[in-house]
Amino acid sequence: MRKIDLSYPRKKFLWYYAALNWVVKQALYIYYRRVKVVNLEKNLPKDAPVMLSANHQSAFIDPINMVAFTPLNYQPSFLGRADVVASPSGKFLRAFRCIPIYRPRDGEGYRAYNIGVFKECGHRLSRNGSILIFPEGNHDNQRRLRELKVYGFSTFKTDSCYPTFEFAKPSLIVIYNEPINMANYYDLYQEDSKQAVKAVMEEVREKIEGSMIDLGEKNLELIDRIRQISAAHESDDDIYAQWKRDMARVEEWENALSQDPVLVDVMRAKVDEYDALQDELSLTDRSIAENNRSVSALLVQALLLLFVLPVHVWGWVHHVIPYLLSSRLPMKIVKDELWYSSLSFSIAVIFLPIYYLILGMTAGFAFSWPIAGAYLISVMGAGWISLKLRHAWRVWGQRWRATQYARRDLPKFKKLKSLSKEIFERMFTFQPN
Repeated sequence: MRKIDLSYPRKKFLWYYAALNWVVKQALYIYYRRVKVVNLEKNLPKDAPVMLSANHQSAFIDPINMVAFTPLNYQPSFLGRADVVASPSGKFLRAFRCIPIYRPRDGEGYRAYNIGVFKECGHRLSRNGSILIFPEGNHDNQRRLRELKVYGFSTFKTDSCYPTFEFAKPSLIVIYNEPINMANYYDLYQEDSKQAVKAVMEEVREKIEGSMIDLGEKNLELIDRIRQISAAHESDDDIYAQWKRDMARVEEWENALSQDPVLVDVMRAKVDEYDALQDELSLTDRSIAENNRSVSALLVQALLLLFVLPVHVWGWVHHVIPYLLSSRLPMKIVKDELWYSSLSFSIAVIFLPIYYLILGMTAGFAFSWPIAGAYLISVMGAGWISLKLRHAWRVWGQRWRATQYARRDLPKFKKLKSLSKEIFERMFTFQPN
């Protein structure tokens, strides 16, 4: 691979970066059902060079999340795969301060290229800039922190901040940890640079592990499924509170399962039986765990939803093309499923403004500009409401199905609710047989 030009806009503040950042941030509030940012004001250093380091559980949506929820005046640079930066979209990425990082697969000269990359990072930090990295070096959707790559930390002698985020669609938590002061490692670096880098990496790992649900590799899928089933029995109004509960319990679950192989087999059998019945009855964890609604209450909810159905239809009709484009096109572009959400979001952010412009211009020339403005406002508002109503209809459908199963006294449904409660209560107490 050829060496990529590392030049970038030298101004500390870029208006187009700030404008797109604001737009993307608003889009993320729509994309995610809930967003929580923790300790931003408290732990993000001001007027100092900053390095941001986060776990990497998705693809390009991860840097989008981090950049969008970092204050506008920081405008961080971020490291990205050299092959992506070298693609046709590379100039666009470099305009937004993206720096290529080379890997062995990029050719024999990757080490020499990376020396230039690290020098460029040092230059940007020396100007009180900020840089975002993902030290795992690749993405993985499993809830675990993988081995951290060195990335040339020895070049950075700055005050640094290490935020992490817990990503579990449809919710996002961004947690800014207490900063790590790199000056504390300066003397050690002078004596033994390798030991200094190792010590920094250990503290980085400790910070990130303490702010994410890290299931490790043993019984990963079983523990994560138990966590999901158990969470359905509790209020999800405060995602940060739910996350803290999960953090406290996961370690206990891991200890309980590691100490009792019989418990592992028992819980896996129960979870497998639960999953099989759940698939058969087409119910969500939440609809299984919650108390059944009365038919009359559900009919009232249905009437209310039908009352606003015209708004839903108006929004859906005007957004079916962007929806199909953003949901179907990623599957044609990439084979890696972890890229689907990233590409889907990116396509929507790029295409929707163009789509709205076309609608507005068409209405303006066909009628008048005031009518075009009112039309666009109605379309965008109805589109947002349509998203909410789509979710509301799905929840209503789940509750209606569960209520019908309960009214018919269906044995499989009773067994499913019993398993859900048993899994929750068994792991909540952490008491093996």
